[in-house]
Amino acid sequence: MPISLDQQMMREIIMDHYESPENRRQPERDMLSAHMDSASCIDDITVGVRLDEQGRVADCCWEGTCCVISTAATSIATELVKGKSLDQIEALYGDYCAMLQGREYDPAPLGEAVAFANTGRQPSRIGCATIGFRGILSCLKKGE
Repeated sequence: MPISLDQQMMREIIMDHYESPENRRQPERDMLSAHMDSASCIDDITVGVRLDEQGRVADCCWEGTCCVISTAATSIATELVKGKSLDQIEALYGDYCAMLQGREYDPAPLGEAVAFANTGRQPSRIGCATIGFRGILSCLKKGE
């Protein structure tokens, strides 16, 4: 996906994932899970991750209540991490956070997550945009 998304396309990606979020279902009992919430927003989610034999994400899901930004960002994050290892996800999250903070980053692995490029203009929304990724990373650290 090109990094040169216009504002309208960014909004469309976010709204598509808000209205029809990917992987939104209750984590299964055999999944690594993490509960995440926010003191500054309504976000309150549980993320679930299942690893394959090589330690890569075989499945990832989430459920809970969250704002538009958190819903869309978590939807995208759960898609981006499938098939990836902890190291790959940490690198992906590093690029994502750099983008949110207005620093240099590699847009190539971010896919639709580049729709959040302007989210960092409202620092209070960075927590919303990262809650899903942070939950995924928390699950993976439990699995180490």
